[in-house]
Amino acid sequence: MERAVQGVEAQLREHGSQSAVLNGKINVAYQRKKKRLDDEMEALFEGLEAKKAQIEDLDRQLEDCAER
Repeated sequence: MERAVQGVEAQLREHGSQSAVLNGKINVAYQRKKKRLDDEMEALFEGLEAKKAQIEDLDRQLEDCAER
């Protein structure tokens, strides 16, 4: 998942180097891609947080088992 985040970050950087304005008009395709990348990044962060919570829960369970 971390590699996926890095990939999306790279795409966002590359996309950010382009102009949102094309021939004096807002480039709708640019805006859509930016929103898609932002949404994808947010979903990845949520997934990472969920995995982190699962790992913390498993660590607590392992500690409980070790204490017994």
